[in-house]
Amino acid sequence: MTPRSSPLLVFLGPSLPAPEARRIARCTVLPPARQGDVWRALTLRPRAIALVDGVFGSEPSVWHHELLDALDGGVAVFGGASMGALRAAELSVHGMVGVGEIYAAFAAGRLTGDDEVALLHGPADAGHRPLTVPLVQVRFTAEAARAKGELSTAEARRLVAAAAAIHYADRTWRALLDAAAGRLGAGAMERLRALVRQGPPDPKADDARKTIAAAAAFAASGAPLTPSPSPRRPSSLVRRAKLRQGATTVGGALLSSGAVIDSIRARDDALALAASGQRTLLLAGLARSLGLQPSPVDVDAAGQSWLASLGVPPRRRASFLAASGLDDADARRLFEDLALEELALHRAERLVPDGPSAEEGLARAAQLDGSWAGAARALAAARVQDAPRRRQAMSKRRPPAPPPPPEPFHAPFKDLAGRLGVSSAPPAAPPPPEPPSAPARGPARAVVRLERKGRGGKTATVVDGLGLGARELERWLEELKRSLGCGGAVEDAALALQGDHRERVKGLLEAKGVRKVTLG
Repeated sequence: MTPRSSPLLVFLGPSLPAPEARRIARCTVLPPARQGDVWRALTLRPRAIALVDGVFGSEPSVWHHELLDALDGGVAVFGGASMGALRAAELSVHGMVGVGEIYAAFAAGRLTGDDEVALLHGPADAGHRPLTVPLVQVRFTAEAARAKGELSTAEARRLVAAAAAIHYADRTWRALLDAAAGRLGAGAMERLRALVRQGPPDPKADDARKTIAAAAAFAASGAPLTPSPSPRRPSSLVRRAKLRQGATTVGGALLSSGAVIDSIRARDDALALAASGQRTLLLAGLARSLGLQPSPVDVDAAGQSWLASLGVPPRRRASFLAASGLDDADARRLFEDLALEELALHRAERLVPDGPSAEEGLARAAQLDGSWAGAARALAAARVQDAPRRRQAMSKRRPPAPPPPPEPFHAPFKDLAGRLGVSSAPPAAPPPPEPPSAPARGPARAVVRLERKGRGGKTATVVDGLGLGARELERWLEELKRSLGCGGAVEDAALALQGDHRERVKGLLEAKGVRKVTLG
């Protein structure tokens, strides 16, 4: 497989000679598809893929997941004639386009077995020349003979039955004529031999031509086909297979992704890299399992932020992703994982019961990497260096002088009160009356309701309608959390508290002066 861009890729073998395919359309012809070939072909960034032939039996066949990744990545996929007809019948509901009579027979259920299109063929250097006859060709031949009156309906059925009884690797026209001799009369056999000598119908070749032409017409049309905003999430089995069977393109060179991951595994920091990647994937998986879903805008923003952090300019984005072993569908999945990770961290306090705050996360990271101890040592050193200056400043401060004694007051009658037995002090003024205590006044109203929707099955008590500013909302939230012993957060202009505390929250709000509390 040559690593160069091509608008149309054709997986082709015994169904049609490659030179004829190139006469039908300008295309890159690839050998019959094996498992992993479509994943590797996506590094060529085609507009369309025509799947005609694929391997059977000798090697694992092309996977449905590869074709789904192509569709999710914005690549049009056409199938017909052989393996392409089978996969198109199975994946037409997902957007794969089936072409030709063989595809139509599979889609309608008239054909069901893979052996209908199976045959034995020569190697690539012999042009994948067919060596045996596929069962579907015998069916079309029998039907053509019946339509011309050369075989009766019963004779056509017996001919197909004779062909089905021969293994595809042994089914030649000579072997079939020998097997049919005991089932058909002499006249029918003579007409059948004449039909074979003239050249029997070749439905696989006919459908291959139609499939290539249809894919070429789309590739040349310029019709838009954008990547899926949210690609399908394959199973771990598929993900691991793709990691090994996929391809990475660097400067025109096509490398096995399995070889790349093996070289990374040999690095000294491989375990740390693996742990970092697993944290991102686990956090994204947890958020996804709790029902969180980032918007397409958030997904795009997460991807752009990541690329910008690596210093990748927009013009180099496609080549960087290809060099990172990412086709369009996998790049979109990576962006979605980053967006989910950010969404989970933003909602960490309520993502799990009594979840951690950002400040707790900062503290734990600083404790783990040693920067907490470094910051503490720096503060202690600064305090030691600053101590002499502070002592000097304290020593320069003189205590304030005591106030001078009051001047003597001339009072000629000060002894008269004592002689009369009364106090000379002026009567004490009665204490001023205490003002009546006004009841604490809070917001006029509040609505307390229970919410589960959008919280991954968790329960939250939501307090709405307080009409407080952002700073007051934070203060009320902290007081309620302390009183209830639960976690919580400010959401827009409402307070969200973990768990069902409606009755207790109603009493706490009334105690804080809320005049009308409604339970929703």
